Amino acid sequence: IIVALSFLMVMVCLGFCSSPKSLFIVPVTEALDVKRSALSVNDSLRFITSAVVNVFFGLLISKFGAKKLILAGLISLMASQLVYSVADNVYVYAIGGILLGLGLCWTTTTMVGYVVNRWCASNKGTIMGAILASNGIGAAIATMIVSPIINGSATGYQDAYRLVALILVAVFVLVMIFFRNS
Repeated sequence: IIVALSFLMVMVCLGFCSSPKSLFIVPVTEALDVKRSALSVNDSLRFITSAVVNVFFGLLISKFGAKKLILAGLISLMASQLVYSVADNVYVYAIGGILLGLGLCWTTTTMVGYVVNRWCASNKGTIMGAILASNGIGAAIATMIVSPIINGSATGYQDAYRLVALILVAVFVLVMIFFRNS
């Protein structure tokens, strides 16, 4: 169950929140009337946030436990998608980038590595590889779902962000019900 939840978490969190970001660039820059380079600050803040938070990962995991951090990460990802859906300038979009970085720290590679190491006695590398491969599966599914929504109207990208937030709610509920720290 824990491995399946980890697979689902990476599939949705990386596959839907990170991998299809390029699909949003043109509609967002056109809607905000900004250059692509101005929007790239969002990604810079995402990676800076991830770097800083991961430095403190061991401290945070020992203080709060995996489940609380995962749930906080999913809330951060939901918030990032909702912020993106209402952003009317690059500064608000940058806030979404910070939330995205925070959420991905607590729901993807670092967290899944910790969970697999804690829960799996053997075949850790194979299990970790399968879980991380779910990013590609999620990206393929996300592209098929999100692309038509984005291209459906001038504000379709906002609806796509809201849909991703809704999908994250479903993952949140599953993690809340089934995930155990030990």
